[in-house]
Order: sequence, then C-alpha cells, then structure tokens
Amino acid sequence: MSDKGTSKSNKNKHVEEKEMTYEQKLERENELLRLEVEYLKKLRAFQMDPWAI
Repeated sequence: MSDKGTSKSNKNKHVEEKEMTYEQKLERENELLRLEVEYLKKLRAFQMDPWAI
C-alpha cells in the first residue's frame, strides 16, 4: 500500500483549516465540545446504571 493518498488527504485538510475564518473555527470547536459533553453525559448515565436501556 502507498501513503500518497493519505498524505494528500492530510495536506488538503490542513489547507481547509487555514482557509477557515476565526468564527468558523470557534463554531467547529463549539460543535466538538457539545459532542464531548453529550458523550460524557451518556457515559456517566451508563456507569450509574449499565443495564438500563
């Protein structure tokens, strides 16, 4: 297998990040934090009662 496709993908991702405005970066960070909070809430609920589905 070759890593050419992977490095090209990473390069494109880096370029896209550079082109994002400051506001877009904040919105993306906010979205990631919301997802993390949602995940942690579910994890905590599961730890309290792992068999309640």
